[in-house]
Amino acid sequence: MKKLLGSVSKKDLIFISLILIALVVMILCDSDVDILVNFDEEMLQITSPRLNVDIEHAHVNQIALIDMPDFGTKVGDSYEHDAYCAGTWENEAWGAYTLCVIPTNSKCILVEVENDGFVVFTCTTDEKTEKLFDDYCAYFENLAA
Repeated sequence: MKKLLGSVSKKDLIFISLILIALVVMILCDSDVDILVNFDEEMLQITSPRLNVDIEHAHVNQIALIDMPDFGTKVGDSYEHDAYCAGTWENEAWGAYTLCVIPTNSKCILVEVENDGFVVFTCTTDEKTEKLFDDYCAYFENLAA
């Protein structure tokens, strides 16, 4: 072991250490994902590291708070990780649909969008997802009144 370290220059050890530190940082950052969801007078906006979706309120047919579904299969270059899943997926219930969730959450929001199918998403936590659902439903009730 001593001979091995003796044959590696100090400069090389520093370079290797920096590469290892960068790798650890990348792994840690990949496991901490923020999905930001907001709505204004015109649309619902879902913003995440790999997917951004804007849904105009006028095109929302229905919205529901559901248990986390079986996602089905990824389509194309969609992203799947223990910490975050996003992109186009396909299952028996909705066919091809847009997914943007933290899969460890137990609840998600399902939005049926006129002419665009379904969008399934979560906020960062179940509590934030449920609060957003309540606020969004109340907003739609005010629009209808």
